[in-house]
Amino acid sequence: MHHPGYAAPLNEVDQTDVAVRVETLLAGDVSRTQTPSPVPSATASPATTLTLIPTLTPSPSPTPTLTPSPTWQSVFAGEVYVPILLYHRVVEGQENNRYAVSPEAFEEQMRYLAENGYTTITPVHLARVILNGGELPERPVIITFDDGYADTYTTAFPIMEKYHLRGALYVITSYVGISGRVDLEQLRDLAAHGWEIGTHTLTHTDLTQHHERIGIELSQSRQILEEWLGSPILTVAYPYGRVDEYVLNRTRRYGFTAGMGLGILNRHTPGTLYYLSRREVRADYDLDQFIDLLSVPQP
Repeated sequence: MHHPGYAAPLNEVDQTDVAVRVETLLAGDVSRTQTPSPVPSATASPATTLTLIPTLTPSPSPTPTLTPSPTWQSVFAGEVYVPILLYHRVVEGQENNRYAVSPEAFEEQMRYLAENGYTTITPVHLARVILNGGELPERPVIITFDDGYADTYTTAFPIMEKYHLRGALYVITSYVGISGRVDLEQLRDLAAHGWEIGTHTLTHTDLTQHHERIGIELSQSRQILEEWLGSPILTVAYPYGRVDEYVLNRTRRYGFTAGMGLGILNRHTPGTLYYLSRREVRADYDLDQFIDLLSVPQP
């Protein structure tokens, strides 16, 4: 069953084809320059005043016994292997929704990461390492959430805090503060706890079908988030995971550092920087299937 507003499921052949096609499209452009060309900002229409829902303070939980602090190591620019996990919801009572992971399963997954030496990094950190080289923990992982549901803050966030893990939340800007979605204070709290906040566009429009809205959907949503949070918004998650050459080029030229896509690979290169492969964590995955998402080549 496909749920409106979520990424359309792709089989492995389709996802591999998307990854190869995007890398081919961008490979030539990346070799020319890493500095985005300036593009005039879209004219921003007056921002709607959003009514904030009450901020919920996560309840403290006992701290589990974790593995020692990870060893960070220097890596060269270029090809990097890092699992990027994709969640939408962490909530009870939606067993028929493949995008809604139960809190029990989510905690089991986060406990596995913590007890097996995984360290969370942000998408921006990964992008900078791909382009310039830098430091990575021995077992890096990126945990992303799309759409900005309130349960990311009320349920996923306290579980991740318990295991000393950080995430990246991609919000649909016009939905912030609406019942069932995160509010501004919750966004600020996540950012204060080391989460990366990115845009999932202004209205979750399929950019490949509405090229005329790209300026508004990307530039205006970014501007609003930067004003709210007082910090740069550097990454975007494409609605439905859909891109074409025009969307990819405009994303780069608007100055975004990276774009988040869908895929089945944990391999990232300068050629895939604007369509980083994310592994969807489905509601019905058992722990072994979750662990399979983390697989990377051994040195």
